[in-house]
Amino acid sequence: QPRRRRAHWPLCTMPESGTQQTLGSRCRGRWKWIFAAILVPIAFMLEAIARNRLWVRFAFWFGLYGFVSVRDWRHKPGDPEFEAFMDEFPITRFSLDVGQRAMFGPVRTERMPWLMDRFDWLVDPFPYGSWPRMQKEVVEFVRGFGSTPEHRRSPDPAAVFAAPHAVRALLQEARSSFAEGAAARRSLVIAGTDMGLSEALGPTAEQRELTLKGLRVHFGRIFAEAKDFEAEGVSTMPMGLPENYLRGANVSAIKSAVAAASLEEKPRPVLAAWGKWMAACSKPIQHRDKIACKSREEAKAWAESEEGQKAGVQVRSVPPKEWWRELSQYRFMLAPLGAGVQTSKVIEALLVLTIPIVERGPYPAYDDLQRLGFPLVVVGNWSEVAEPGRLDAWHRELAPRLRRFRDTCLTA
Repeated sequence: QPRRRRAHWPLCTMPESGTQQTLGSRCRGRWKWIFAAILVPIAFMLEAIARNRLWVRFAFWFGLYGFVSVRDWRHKPGDPEFEAFMDEFPITRFSLDVGQRAMFGPVRTERMPWLMDRFDWLVDPFPYGSWPRMQKEVVEFVRGFGSTPEHRRSPDPAAVFAAPHAVRALLQEARSSFAEGAAARRSLVIAGTDMGLSEALGPTAEQRELTLKGLRVHFGRIFAEAKDFEAEGVSTMPMGLPENYLRGANVSAIKSAVAAASLEEKPRPVLAAWGKWMAACSKPIQHRDKIACKSREEAKAWAESEEGQKAGVQVRSVPPKEWWRELSQYRFMLAPLGAGVQTSKVIEALLVLTIPIVERGPYPAYDDLQRLGFPLVVVGNWSEVAEPGRLDAWHRELAPRLRRFRDTCLTA
């Protein structure tokens, strides 16, 4: 007699006739997402109801840790292809914390990207500056569930990479342990999270000035990724690729898109596509989020207007798997502000020889990058894109520089 199919859970996949399969293998992992669909909204509701109660925050993060642990229990980091990609391209954000795992998926490597690993000191790369309302007690609690390890390879470093929230503690450490009179040989990069430079240096203008003055005593060169005000002696650190955005990506396809990008084969004019990861715009809380969301709303409204359409702007929602290949088909890409001043779309565009058009906003960062030689366009108003002959003039000026800039500057 032919074997009869047994009754099965409707949410699971029916087994093939004549095969022995457990419930877990029939479900093919779907039960993880079912639990997530039930537990995560409940956790968010509890967090919203008791926003200021510490124990609820602890419970939320503990529940989140439990979820990602169950979801990822069979996942083993150490993807050699992914690690090779991280060593070739400039990665400036890397975190192993539970929040990034919950939002972007399991980590594919626990090895530090080569660009960040080259620094003598890596100071507290925890993404505290990306999350609002995080009390110190909660931060320390969440650290216990996993975070990117620091390293200090010499007592008196020449190059330091510090998260913004760690800058003032770094200054205290420098005062007590750094050799005097050696500032000229030291460089400091303040990067890795969305926290602005102004917030990192102190809550008042006087405190910011004192912190900067102290840093200049110990560091001859200071770079800040989220440079949100004009600070004496501070240059803009270009934002690289964030590792968390790449966790679900096919890095082989990305490398193929980068290698195949051609200045001669760009049939489309201007791309407008953003918003995949910036959930903060649904209810912006921090001031920097409000600025970024306003920039994105205005850019979208202009791109969809009659003026934007006449300029050749194509407003699209591009699936992540197709992003790099589609981006390489455009001559220009609109890039409104990010929550951390800069946006990774700028380097993504430059890697496939597409010219980013960025909004200046209230920040000096993009003008700094332009002075450094980045082949990008900085506008004060999106309407500048529609001025007669502007796009052609920008392309004639910048396109010849794209390939050499990519090959010499956009590597680890």
